[in-house]
Amino acid sequence: MSRLDKLLQTLADAPAAQIDQKITQRIARLVGCTNEIVCTELNEIRVECDNSTLATPFAMEVISQAIEVSKIRD
Repeated sequence: MSRLDKLLQTLADAPAAQIDQKITQRIARLVGCTNEIVCTELNEIRVECDNSTLATPFAMEVISQAIEVSKIRD
């Protein structure tokens, strides 16, 4: 279990106006994963969303902050 599980669940529940549903589905699968897996997958999501309309700037900032937290060892 990751310290980010609650935040990941919040991101997974985000409305489509904030984060595209295909991205929220990927985020939902991260709940319960290790920080290493969360970090890797969120980095991939951030790259995918970076130059697209899959996530709002606010959502991208939250994802970026989650990546930083995931780098901290439990």
